[in-house]
Amino acid sequence: MRIKLFIKSILRSFIILLISAIQLNTVQANDLVYHPQNTAFGGSPGATQVLLSKANAQNNLKDPNKKERKTKTQIERFEEQLERSILRKISRSITDSFDEDSEDMTGQSFSSDEFSVKIVTDNDESIELHIENFLDGSFTTLIIPKI
Repeated sequence: MRIKLFIKSILRSFIILLISAIQLNTVQANDLVYHPQNTAFGGSPGATQVLLSKANAQNNLKDPNKKERKTKTQIERFEEQLERSILRKISRSITDSFDEDSEDMTGQSFSSDEFSVKIVTDNDESIELHIENFLDGSFTTLIIPKI
């Protein structure tokens, strides 16, 4: 009797094991699908601002070469505007000197804190300018041919 009971319990365990194996065989699974977040790799364009704000929040690096912008005073801006106006006038007078009826501009000059412009020669063939930069000591000679 004990043997019959033992065989029944083994048979019952085997049937349960067989049914579970059949059920495991029929289990279905879905494919894993990757959905990128970054728009550079095909993610949603709506995520751009979110990703950029997250990146900026994490960025604690400072550019060592970045120069702080110096705000100019009204006087400095006025000086720059005045220099530009005078240089524009000089260039206009040089351009006008290409006319045959213009007066000789030899010896005329302009100086500022940073540079000096002097018209050395003004003849029928060309105009020669000497430009000296006081900040770095450079000296430039321009020869402009008259056509």
